[in-house]
Amino acid sequence: MILTKVQSRFVNSKSVGFTLLKGKKNTGKTMASIKRAINLENNYCIYPDDKVLYITEDRNCLLYTSPSPRDA
Repeated sequence: MILTKVQSRFVNSKSVGFTLLKGKKNTGKTMASIKRAINLENNYCIYPDDKVLYITEDRNCLLYTSPSPRDA
């Protein structure tokens, strides 16, 4: 999936702490937030046991995620 400028800015932002992403249905919120979680894990987790918590109501998100390569 190709991200829009706004989504790309969200994925690559360096803000820390909790983030709430809001928007209309089918605008790519889930994909952008999953890509952000992956980006945070790849670029900001220093130690192998560091984790990124991703919380959602959408059970279909599990299809897009898999255990981290570091967990293997």
